[in-house]
Amino acid sequence: MTQPLLGVSLTDTPATNVAGFALGTRTIVPSANGDKEYIYAKAEGAITAGFFAAFDEAFDAVSITHALGIANTSFGVAAATMADEDYGWFQINGYCAAAYLGASCNPDVQLYTSGTAGMLDDADITGSCPIIGVRNITVVGGAAANSPVMLNYPQSITVFDSTT
Repeated sequence: MTQPLLGVSLTDTPATNVAGFALGTRTIVPSANGDKEYIYAKAEGAITAGFFAAFDEAFDAVSITHALGIANTSFGVAAATMADEDYGWFQINGYCAAAYLGASCNPDVQLYTSGTAGMLDDADITGSCPIIGVRNITVVGGAAANSPVMLNYPQSITVFDSTT
């Protein structure tokens, strides 16, 4: 069962695991918009705050790409900017005020991986992978930007083409 943890700072990104949390540790953070759930992971490459990241069973996290979407991994939104090998928190459930979405992304539509690492979009382009468990709340303006979303344990969906 996930519970609030004492000593959690969502914006700390230590280069060594000084916080002492085990990778994969989850915590609940109460907020005015309802509870938010986060998971502790290690960045394998730089990850910008608000970017979607994929993490594997070892809780190594990298910015989401088409290839990672196809690999059926789980995803979260980076709570802070992390350098390669930093440790940090990724939001996986609840209201997220700032998640990186493509230009003119519409609310309440299916989201997909995009050609930009860390970004989801509503455009289903060649090679993209649908992502479930993320709902955009507002229209994104004319440029890619952080936008509020609702997260419900984001995962990819592998779509098979039965015609081949």
